[in-house]
Amino acid sequence: MEMLLFLSQLEEKNDAEKEKHFKDRLFSLKSYDNLQKGLRFKRYEVIGGYKQFKQDLTKVRQNYEKALSDFQQEEIELVWSSFANQLVPVETEILKKDNSLSEIEKKKEKDENAKLMKQREEEMAIETQKALDKQKKELLDEQERLRAERERQYKKGEQKLHEKLINIASLAENKEDETNTLNQIAALEKERR
Repeated sequence: MEMLLFLSQLEEKNDAEKEKHFKDRLFSLKSYDNLQKGLRFKRYEVIGGYKQFKQDLTKVRQNYEKALSDFQQEEIELVWSSFANQLVPVETEILKKDNSLSEIEKKKEKDENAKLMKQREEEMAIETQKALDKQKKELLDEQERLRAERERQYKKGEQKLHEKLINIASLAENKEDETNTLNQIAALEKERR
């Protein structure tokens, strides 16, 4: 009985020593220290912080298991489970914060995109108005050119008409002169007879 009691006490002491050794190894890891600093300095309370937290936690676990690879997995798992369970509320808070920041960032990005779209629409409206103004000016210039050409053609036509009228008038005068001359010749012949 005493031996069984002694053996039981020895096993409990050995288990306590192993647990202390596992915790000491865990707490001495650089990755554990980085995780603790991240929590203390709120490095995980940013957009993407939850993902970073999970990566850092995975790194701690990998280093922990590597440092205690001489021991059985079940033995070292108890200390890890206890540590991980203590982090559950912290992990939940980090996830909530990350999600709320992500929503804020999404809204901010949406607002920024809307602002950029509005700005682009305004730029396009200005560009469209400039193009319309240019097109209108070109159209007015073309209308003015056509009007000037019509005016030139009209004046040219009027000038030709005027010349023709002068020719007709001169022909009419010549006809009159001819008639007068013929009448004078006829009168002279009459007198001569």
